[in-house]
Amino acid sequence: MSPDWELQKAIVAKLKTSAGLKDLIGDPPQIAQQASASTARPYIHIGESQSVGVFADCVRAEEIYVDLHIWSDTESFAEVKQIIGVIVDVLHDADLEIAGGHIAALRFRNARTLRDPNSISRHGVATFRAIAQRT
Repeated sequence: MSPDWELQKAIVAKLKTSAGLKDLIGDPPQIAQQASASTARPYIHIGESQSVGVFADCVRAEEIYVDLHIWSDTESFAEVKQIIGVIVDVLHDADLEIAGGHIAALRFRNARTLRDPNSISRHGVATFRAIAQRT
């Protein structure tokens, strides 16, 4: 069991239930585990993650950082920032269950917006930190 993979699946499932995301990026929300240049925008791409072991006498856990990438082709950052806001509302402190353990904490860490070199696309990255405890 990979807590990192289980967290990713739980995040996708939680985001797909969000009415706010459905309003902004379609119903069902466009959430890509793999994206290409032809993927219709706006969408969320599950990006990079980092997992750090936390071992103590009484607990076996992992601290997991995960990036969610938001892509849009609007002229401003408004759409990307709105989507990030909804993602934060949905995921920060969310109660997520994973196979083989549970998420003891899920916290929003930071967000940044970027102008893509093609001058058309807008890109946002929201980073979350989770503590996954194994059972």
